[in-house]
Amino acid sequence: MGAAGLGRTRQYKGVKAKLLIAFACCFSLYMILYVANVFDLFGIYILSEPHRGVCLAVLVALVFLLYPATKSASRERLPWYDLVFSILGAAGPLYYVFAYWSLAGRLEYGEFYTFEIVWFFLTMALVLEASRRVLGIALPVVGILILSHNFFCSYFPGVLHGRGYSAERVLSEVAFGAVGLMGMPIGVAATIIIMFLLFAQFMLNAGAGETFNKLAFGLLGDRRGGPAKGAVLASSAMATVSGGTMTNVAVTGIFTIPLMKKVGYNPEFAGAVEAVASNGGLLTPPVMSSVAFIMAEWLEMPYIYVCIAAAFPAVLYYIAVFMIVDWEAAKTKLLGLPRETLPSVKKAIKEGWYYTLPLIAMVYILAVLLYSPGKAALGGLAVLLIVAIFAERSLFSPRKLIDTLSEGVIAWIPAAIACAASGIIIGSAMLTGLGVKLSGAIVDFSGGSLMIALSLTAISSFILGMGLHALPCYMMLAVLVAPALVKMGVLPIAAHLFVFYFGTVSFITPPVALSAYIAASIAGSNPIKTGIQAVRLGIATFIIPFMFVYNRALLMEGSLGEIVLTSVGSVIGVLLLASGVAGYLLRRENWWERLLLIGGAIMLLMPGWVTDITGIGLGAAVLLRQRRARLLVRLTQRER
Repeated sequence: MGAAGLGRTRQYKGVKAKLLIAFACCFSLYMILYVANVFDLFGIYILSEPHRGVCLAVLVALVFLLYPATKSASRERLPWYDLVFSILGAAGPLYYVFAYWSLAGRLEYGEFYTFEIVWFFLTMALVLEASRRVLGIALPVVGILILSHNFFCSYFPGVLHGRGYSAERVLSEVAFGAVGLMGMPIGVAATIIIMFLLFAQFMLNAGAGETFNKLAFGLLGDRRGGPAKGAVLASSAMATVSGGTMTNVAVTGIFTIPLMKKVGYNPEFAGAVEAVASNGGLLTPPVMSSVAFIMAEWLEMPYIYVCIAAAFPAVLYYIAVFMIVDWEAAKTKLLGLPRETLPSVKKAIKEGWYYTLPLIAMVYILAVLLYSPGKAALGGLAVLLIVAIFAERSLFSPRKLIDTLSEGVIAWIPAAIACAASGIIIGSAMLTGLGVKLSGAIVDFSGGSLMIALSLTAISSFILGMGLHALPCYMMLAVLVAPALVKMGVLPIAAHLFVFYFGTVSFITPPVALSAYIAASIAGSNPIKTGIQAVRLGIATFIIPFMFVYNRALLMEGSLGEIVLTSVGSVIGVLLLASGVAGYLLRRENWWERLLLIGGAIMLLMPGWVTDITGIGLGAAVLLRQRRARLLVRLTQRER
């Protein structure tokens, strides 16, 4: 498919490639015009429901045109059956668009023609198959099981028991309900996610990613363990634009992992650093693998509030990773790269300072003007294109603009098909009340203990999230597990962030550890050992969620004094945790010093003055002992 062909997609050439790129470009332009309300100016009013139908039709058609049925299938030709699936997959949503008013009048009563029932169940089957091709087997298997449960729940025992539903009732809720196939998830994908991904694609193709990398390595590359620190900084910067994890590993890891190995890091550690640093992209606003947008819709709160709540926990995560990397370098005496081999910071700033303008514009539109996230991304894109006109060097040629528009649509496909398939899962779970039942079981089993409920929820989220894309993982957990914590009195945003953290920790935790395995393939290391190192480096991921559940000040909830004191204590606690895990502070630590530091960290991460003072005391004891020991070593060396 030329420039637009990415990864596992078919690689079209000639007329087919041009037609597909032209179609993708037209769809991108349609999305931009829709979000900008340009159609309204000409008296063409497109309702949100038909718009979702158009987007779903395009989405399913593109998946079958671009993604082969198996990994071993040819990338050079389009089989006849995929062409048929593409047409059938688009036909159902398009029928919904053109028959919208007729369907809307009958939905309340669950009245459908027989061919409509067959057609839309076929559409759901094709959506699940499309998700299998793009995201793997886990999501469609869950979808089939939960969709089947609607019909056969009367045969299940315990919390899975229900009375069973007719095909018409299932279709009303699962296909056309508020959170079903044509509901909120695909609605967010069809407005907000597409605009952010187009904005991200324009930023990356304009050279923003390269500038971020140059700045990161120019600033830190010559310090001890410089390449690893640069990887952490570059991946966190890229995360603000891409919001992904496996993509980040693949894009930045090709550059960072060889440099880490060059200065002496073993391959397993180098791969783990990149995996953990990139995994932070899931937790870092503003994108969070598109989860932030869905979370805002789900909790019925402004998107900017989700970003504010998620920001400081993400900062704590990166502080922990950065300091473990630093102390690991100190422990193993790893130096940085020679300054002359590194990019110039001044030159990087001079050549790329204008990349900050679209980001500033986007934040201003969101936080000050309080526009929707889609319009904020549109504003950032507009500023970037204006900047491109006046930049010293050409950022976009006509060909590059066309490629960027088409690549933006292809980058949208995984997130959008995840939303569509998740709509089937969420609609099914809402119809049978499965989420309410599972949440009630967790609450009952916990016996009223919040810690037990959190532990059960963490384990459930980890298991349910294994192998799933971050977006459907969150949406499933938001229905099935998060309500249990809300019932226990946990702040809703804290409950949803908690299940999201533990649902996505499987990206770096064996046996799944997809990000770690991708990094291992680049590093040439043992995948399992790389995953184990990633768990060690990402230890804060397992601790931070408990912190913000017990202390909502970490989510910027509370008075200014509470927020400041909690933030300072949490930073100190994370530093002690990182030191204990790395086994180094001012010098190598023995086993009981590491235990004291980790114990002090746990004390500081718990709310309350007594625990804070205890934690600081334990950390200070180790610090003073190490300082005294280091002074004695220096005095001994001088006497010699």
